[in-house]
Amino acid sequence: MTNANRKLVRVPSTLVARGFAFGKALVAHYAAGGSPQSRARSGNRGTESNPVILGRSKVGEVAAAIHCGLDPDAAVKWSVDSPDPGHDLVLNGARIDVKTTLPPFKLIWSNTINDLYEQKQFDVIAAVSISERDWSCCWVEGWITKGRFYRQKRIADGNHGLERGTWWLPKSELSNIDELAFLPVFREQRWRSVA
Repeated sequence: MTNANRKLVRVPSTLVARGFAFGKALVAHYAAGGSPQSRARSGNRGTESNPVILGRSKVGEVAAAIHCGLDPDAAVKWSVDSPDPGHDLVLNGARIDVKTTLPPFKLIWSNTINDLYEQKQFDVIAAVSISERDWSCCWVEGWITKGRFYRQKRIADGNHGLERGTWWLPKSELSNIDELAFLPVFREQRWRSVA
């Protein structure tokens, strides 16, 4: 199903290169023993040693920042010295966790961190799709509150390319990302009960 809310974002080549450099630096950081708790939660997929996956994720954060009118140099965390607290961007007080996947895939929450969902410090999840061959071509797919994602999530049964226990939603079910700019400053104090 096509997502009517998706917004094309062209990421400048300098920021694409910086995203890939970040991926390589994070792999080196993990290999040197840095951020052991994050490494331990990456599962058996080898994500912690894959600069392409890590770099694409960073470029997705950049695309979301650009679309939201934020300066990616200041709004995006570029250092690898410590993990983020659970969010990647802040817009109007909303702490945004950006999830980046290739276009055909769903918005997913990794099954290796299901038990950390409540303690992760974010209010909103934003989904970004990135072209596998041209990282400068991204689509901001939409957003959903932490509580709404928790209530509406599907749980993968191990079929259809998702590991058993992975939480997911179709990107077509997300709210239009442009609405975030008009929301009042908020925090989901009781995230399970907030729409």
